Amino acid sequence: MDSITVKNFRCFGEEQTVPLAPLTLLVGENSTGKTSFLALIQELAWVGYGEVPPNFKRAPYDLGSFGEILHDPGDMSSRLESFEAGFTRNLDGGSGNHSDDNGRTIEFRARFENRQGVPFPVRRRLGDGTNWIEHSIGAEQQKDVIQSKAGDKTVDATVSGPRPGFGDDLLPLSFAARIAGHASVHTDDENGEENSEVEEILRRLVLDDFGQVSETRPPFASAPVRSRPSRTYDPADVFRDSEGEHTPTYLARMSMLGGVEWEKLQNRLIDSGRKSGLFDDLKIERFGDSEGSPFQIHVRKLGSGRDGQFRNLVDMGYGISQSLPILTELLRDDSPNAFLLQQPEVHLHPSAQAALGTLFCNVASSGKQIIVETHSEYIVDRIRMEIRDQKTDLQPEDVSVLYFERGENDVRIHPIRFDEMGNVMNAPDGYGKFFMDEVNRSLGI
Repeated sequence: MDSITVKNFRCFGEEQTVPLAPLTLLVGENSTGKTSFLALIQELAWVGYGEVPPNFKRAPYDLGSFGEILHDPGDMSSRLESFEAGFTRNLDGGSGNHSDDNGRTIEFRARFENRQGVPFPVRRRLGDGTNWIEHSIGAEQQKDVIQSKAGDKTVDATVSGPRPGFGDDLLPLSFAARIAGHASVHTDDENGEENSEVEEILRRLVLDDFGQVSETRPPFASAPVRSRPSRTYDPADVFRDSEGEHTPTYLARMSMLGGVEWEKLQNRLIDSGRKSGLFDDLKIERFGDSEGSPFQIHVRKLGSGRDGQFRNLVDMGYGISQSLPILTELLRDDSPNAFLLQQPEVHLHPSAQAALGTLFCNVASSGKQIIVETHSEYIVDRIRMEIRDQKTDLQPEDVSVLYFERGENDVRIHPIRFDEMGNVMNAPDGYGKFFMDEVNRSLGI
């Protein structure tokens, strides 16, 4: 995603559109909507192309019911009934401000209303500036109305009764595009024409170059506090979860498979562990030869004499076990294209926090998108220095800082950029004020 639009959602009142980059940092005081913003991104990824309604209680977030999610304007005479949100995405297959040769950008917008206490997208619109398709649901849930425009042709189609294979879930936009392509097509000169070209144009909005529905893999979202380490693990599911419960079993299975893939991941983890000062070596200790055998995770921290011994993960500092799930997800080859990270600096020494900033730059410059909610100035400063020193391929325009500032009755999001020397640009007065006040106080100014 390259930008997010939000209106009447949680603490955000008036409509705002803010840019996202390959690496985006969300900063600001507590309770200014940063976590709500991450939850919105996660659900937009589902509702933009998915077949299921959004769930604003989906882990690791819990925003409550519709009434708790709808913005409260603080004026009883201005009762709101819906909120809106959307995103843009460039069609070069990546993120950031780099569009493809045609300069085509997908625009998605949804309006959410109350349905049995939860937000439901009663209208979704997807377009590229020339062509668009809109799916709306009336008061009767089983009645879907599809409106679309492809070139000079417009389409109106209605789907009544049970939807084939979708039940009460959302009608996928890819399916809606197919219906529109075979519905009555109206042009300036013709009526009632059926034209497969309409379907082809509309389906381009929702299909990638391989004919698959675009953006079907949701971003990986991490919780602010990850799972506690165990002395011994029993193999479990390896489905990704926000607290990293799956990480030990995933590492154990990769270790048992061995080969190039495990060696590559193990070396990446060890390299990140050394650069952050967390650990210098990592291995899986098995108690049996089968996949169901229990196992332990052992790490080693080398001293000046390089004589460190392997120790159980549970006997090491808490920062290692808290950072290992994030490191693993960022470094595995089959990771998703986007990450939503909440306070990855928890339990980490400032040097390890700074090393995370370098890792974020490296991962973002490889084509992934990382959106980080953080209170760590060490992460922000390291990213500024990486831009200045050109240690990675990340350019100044590939990094965005979103500063969340509380107003009288809502929150405004201020986009901040860095220049080529890592200097902060376009920062509002409130940005960094606390840190400057603390420095001045320490100097007796």
